[in-house]
Amino acid sequence: MDSKRFDLLIEKHYEDLLSFFLKRGVNFDKAKDLRQEAITKAINGKDGFKGDKTEVFAGWLAQIARHIWINDHRKKGYRKIEQPMSTAMYEDGPCLEDFPDDHQDNDPLLQLIGYESQKMLETAVASLPPRMKQCLALYIQDRPYKDIATIMQVNINTVKSNIAQAKSILKERLVRKQGA
Repeated sequence: MDSKRFDLLIEKHYEDLLSFFLKRGVNFDKAKDLRQEAITKAINGKDGFKGDKTEVFAGWLAQIARHIWINDHRKKGYRKIEQPMSTAMYEDGPCLEDFPDDHQDNDPLLQLIGYESQKMLETAVASLPPRMKQCLALYIQDRPYKDIATIMQVNINTVKSNIAQAKSILKERLVRKQGA
């Protein structure tokens, strides 16, 4: 890919990168710093990018941003959980590896509540129909509806419907379990 096209694609996804970090709870100033780091890594690694399509570039750039976000969280004391959500959520896709360790004081009660909440979510997600799980997994990766539709070879409205239904089902099941 020539430098001019590469620069245009970086420009096109400039605000998307900021949104990516903001959606993950990063404050605005830090999100701007992480966006710049992602752009720098992309520019430095552009010779390693093999592709010409905008969708492929967007996925490649999102992976760079994801790794930067994960590394930033690890620096802050976030930890890996022993059994990642990936086993319950989807069979062959990527996983949500890192969760915040907000309770540095290691309060056993708070750890138990977090563990039970995680198990409730895993159980609820595991009970979703396979197509809904896959749509939700791709949605969590910040994939656009259009990309999810292409990957799953379904209509974009089917994707939107599956994600909306999955959210609704999860909300209902989690609220019901918390009330029990």
